[in-house]
Amino acid sequence: MVIRRTGKRPVLHLQGLGLLNQSLIGVHAVHLDDEEIDLLARNEVGIVHSPESNMKLASGMARVTDLVNKGIVIGLGTDGCASNNNLDLFKEMTLQPSSTK
Repeated sequence: MVIRRTGKRPVLHLQGLGLLNQSLIGVHAVHLDDEEIDLLARNEVGIVHSPESNMKLASGMARVTDLVNKGIVIGLGTDGCASNNNLDLFKEMTLQPSSTK
């Protein structure tokens, strides 16, 4: 885990390395806090949301609404075969977490 090695959350570590910029595309982004979302937005970092993979891995869901509200560009992804059974982007578009009412 990045925090144990560096003492920093992942986005802050990437900032310290000078990697936060419009060329960076983050994937999953399921454990971001408000400060990290602000940093991503200020640095024009894009995010790929992979909902089926996140659910299969039980890693959580990205705060997509908060990211969009901050002006962050969101893409849709499937991740890879190990965490997605069909790699079907059209299925990803219709996927709804069971906790959504």
